[in-house]
Amino acid sequence: MLAVAISAVAAVAVALVLVVVVIVEIVVAAAVAVVAVAAAAAVAAAAAAAAAVVVVKNVSVYFGNLTGPYT
Repeated sequence: MLAVAISAVAAVAVALVLVVVVIVEIVVAAAVAVVAVAAAAAVAAAAAAAAAVVVVKNVSVYFGNLTGPYT
């Protein structure tokens, strides 16, 4: 009888550990997704800023170099 009780407690403990492992995996996957989205947004912002610099320089050259020398 004692062995059955110990076995039941061990089974519940293993199930709880598995539940915790699954929750941790979900949290880690969500964190990785958030970091990936943030990195993609940063890359897009950097590309937009670089494109804006090129546009400003080109417009500046077109209108007689209003904002400084073209480099």
